[in-house]
Amino acid sequence: MPKLDDARTQILMSAQQLAQSRGYAGFSFRDVANEIGIKSASIHYHFPTKDDLMVALVDRFMDDFFGRLDAKFANNPDPKAELKEFISQFRSVLDQQNHMCLCGMMAAEIALLGPKAQDRTRYFFDRAEDWLAQRFEILGAPEAQPCGVDMLARIEGALLSARARSDVSKFEVIAARLVDEIDAL
Repeated sequence: MPKLDDARTQILMSAQQLAQSRGYAGFSFRDVANEIGIKSASIHYHFPTKDDLMVALVDRFMDDFFGRLDAKFANNPDPKAELKEFISQFRSVLDQQNHMCLCGMMAAEIALLGPKAQDRTRYFFDRAEDWLAQRFEILGAPEAQPCGVDMLARIEGALLSARARSDVSKFEVIAARLVDEIDAL
């Protein structure tokens, strides 16, 4: 029998894979339980509702995503390199069996999420747009906040286009244009 912390981690890992590939409506506690070999009641012990599970997933996703960015540039901040790494992290989800950004997938199904998961999903977008805007501001871009909103929307859209066609080159076209725009700053 797995330890409680191990079981919680396994649940989160499995649920994230399912959510990024199938979406919120595309998986249940039973699917997660079957994948990791536990009873679905065990999942309810850690996450009483699917909304609780989704809140934990979004928080974990944000911590991992922004933690990787912060760690990579902690000793050597470079706004252009940080913006390019942001793009690269989104690109990497396509390498995971054509998955989507967890929060992008949740945003597509926002009406199905519970109120807490809706709030956390919106918070991811606010946080990402603010993070991007801070880098654009440092680089002297006019209207830094709209630049952040634009970049995030283009990246999420590029993921959708690539996934819909099972063609990573659709993402690469947008990513290359964004990199050119970053280099021009």
